[in-house]
Amino acid sequence: MSTHTLPWTFEELGVAENKSLEVEFACCVNSGSRGSRWEPPEPTEVEFYDVKIIELLGEHGKIEVSPDLEHTLKEIAFVLAEKHRAHLEESLLERIGDADEAALEDYYDRKRDEARGC
Repeated sequence: MSTHTLPWTFEELGVAENKSLEVEFACCVNSGSRGSRWEPPEPTEVEFYDVKIIELLGEHGKIEVSPDLEHTLKEIAFVLAEKHRAHLEESLLERIGDADEAALEDYYDRKRDEARGC
């Protein structure tokens, strides 16, 4: 298991959708295994265990973040991370050099879709 950071920006947030939240996730990556004749393959697993709020931007520039607001923004960031997990994982795997594994997953997904006639 290895630890990495992933910078990310969530855009179009807020009531009028004119805010963006820049964060940096701390992640653990378990590379899994390719499997063998007797054991099935295990996929790569990514766990987001911490988030650092870098900046909150509004329509008129940077918004000052109080400690109470920071706690709320961290919760929002984790909710958004789960919502966009596939994109975050793909970006992280590409960033740490596991792009081949990400491409292999896409390949198998396409093959499953073709077999189902999608």
